[in-house]
Amino acid sequence: MKLSSSILAVAATLSVANAFPHMLRDLGLDNMGEFKKVVRRDGPDALRNMGKRAGVGLPTSIPLPALPIPGLNLPGLIDIPGILTVGTKIIPDAAHPFQEPGPGDQRGGCPGLNIMSNYGYMPRNGITSAGDIVYGCVEMLGYSVDLALVLVALAIRAGAMDLTTLKMSIGTKDSRTDGPLSLVLGSVPGLFDIQAHNRYEIDGSMAYDDEYFHKGVGNAGGFFNGTRFAKLQAFADANGGLYTLDTIGQHRQAAYQECIATNPTCTWNVVGQILFYGADGYTYLGMSSTDPATGMISPPDSKSVQTFFGVQKSGNTFIKTAEKLPPGPDGHWYRRSTPLTTAEIAGDAVTTYASYPTDFGSNNGQAVNTFTPSTTQLSGTGAGAFCIGKSIFQRSPPSQPS
Repeated sequence: MKLSSSILAVAATLSVANAFPHMLRDLGLDNMGEFKKVVRRDGPDALRNMGKRAGVGLPTSIPLPALPIPGLNLPGLIDIPGILTVGTKIIPDAAHPFQEPGPGDQRGGCPGLNIMSNYGYMPRNGITSAGDIVYGCVEMLGYSVDLALVLVALAIRAGAMDLTTLKMSIGTKDSRTDGPLSLVLGSVPGLFDIQAHNRYEIDGSMAYDDEYFHKGVGNAGGFFNGTRFAKLQAFADANGGLYTLDTIGQHRQAAYQECIATNPTCTWNVVGQILFYGADGYTYLGMSSTDPATGMISPPDSKSVQTFFGVQKSGNTFIKTAEKLPPGPDGHWYRRSTPLTTAEIAGDAVTTYASYPTDFGSNNGQAVNTFTPSTTQLSGTGAGAFCIGKSIFQRSPPSQPS
């Protein structure tokens, strides 16, 4: 099966640009018409080159699309709590030392969000805002602004961000996110609460149990599965000890088979899974330190990925520790030399899926091995890839929470 990763990348970038028009200026363009003209003329290479320029003229605030709710004065801007920079840089700086999470601090199943809180690039208590996410992703992890905004949009899609405070918990529900609507509707769920299952957290994680096995309690870092991570590590070992595109694809294919065979409620939906193919790709697109002399990311070796994930070997399995940045040869971790863009990560997601495809669908909720494919599958045509890509990102604009 051959899928058009470039078409998915175009669809993803188009949809985010529609939701956040300022992104076009970051790409050096004046309007959506100019964007479409460049894409039609130059194709995917032009899109990737534009993506590398994202971050020039970095914003201090980002306008939000209007969301008219009578009687509520909703925020009109995402305020970014610091100066954003791009390019190779030692992370952390002196103002952001590592600290273990303390009692009452929220952590979840996303190592990227956890590590930003561990170093204080997002609030250390794990109660973060949309602006904090953008700041941490760009300044610490080397994301482009457009990719950081995708994460904000996905949190809103999951119903995990309070629209009056623009705050969310990176773990489970927490009253520290509350705004005016909370008195009526209650606190929003955390990203790893049961309410966000199959909307943010999904079946087939690299390192955490499926929701079914902890019976609706939520998966906020308390259900780490060392045996599952050991299986991931075995794929890395078979690929020279590296977390490559093949490592990720082989693991996702195996996780799919395990889900069907062990989880009666196994759900393998196209939107969530393709997003996870992209998220898992960060293991080789940014977890290892960049070589400051060449600007190239160091090989994604097992030690680096395990350090970033916050896991360590214990006998035949792995145990959970706090997420840390893996130092390079000189003892420092260096950020990417160019920002990681939506186009890059979307392209890699579809390339990985095309190499290790699965069906999308679910078990019947009562018994294992009852998997029924859904009517939505990725076709091998460019049109099919474009429709799926557009669907993924148009289901999560900030103006349409669900």
